[in-house]
Amino acid sequence: MTTQTQPAIFILGAGPKIASAVANLFVKNGNFAVGLSSRSAENLEKYKSLLPEGTKVATAVADANDPASCVKALDTLKSALGAPSVVVFNAGSLSLGKKPIADMTLEDMEGHLRMNVVSGFAVMQWGTKNIVKDAEGRAAILVTGGGLSLQPREGMSGLAAGKAALINLAKAFKVEAPPTIIVNGFVDTEGWPNHTSPAIAKDYWDLYTQKEDEWAYEVMH
Repeated sequence: MTTQTQPAIFILGAGPKIASAVANLFVKNGNFAVGLSSRSAENLEKYKSLLPEGTKVATAVADANDPASCVKALDTLKSALGAPSVVVFNAGSLSLGKKPIADMTLEDMEGHLRMNVVSGFAVMQWGTKNIVKDAEGRAAILVTGGGLSLQPREGMSGLAAGKAALINLAKAFKVEAPPTIIVNGFVDTEGWPNHTSPAIAKDYWDLYTQKEDEWAYEVMH
């Protein structure tokens, strides 16, 4: 694993909440370059505007419904910014909507698993092959989980199953290909201060900066 002069963070599943808070904190605390990827080029321009002025940033369109597009986006970001020291998989299948489990089709469940698990696998595997250490010898792959992985809710069994499987997959990467780290927690639960984006972003930074021999593997809110 080589070392990067200016570290970069790549975020698959860019958005105005968790992803934006994480990107801003890494820029503020570590002068990171930022690579953002989401389904919409128009939205990516909005997310770029949320970063501090002067941030070195690149964007690439990808859809978690197409795992190959996630790999292509990561390659595009690497070409623009160099290899990252942090890769974040922040995508999920919430966009597929709610449906009672009795009404779900095989295609519905396949869609949830493809977006959460197969794309998550593609991103984590790419990270293990391309990530580089920063000047202080740090590198991490961070995965956003969710409370549904522990306790499903009505109409959200597909997302719950996908997040639960994603966590198990991340643990498999932890066993076979360090330095994978997983972040698991409720995301932006309205009205709960410790579930807000800035609070969760701090967990990402703390995981990234902790000593390798003292790594916590999982953070839950």
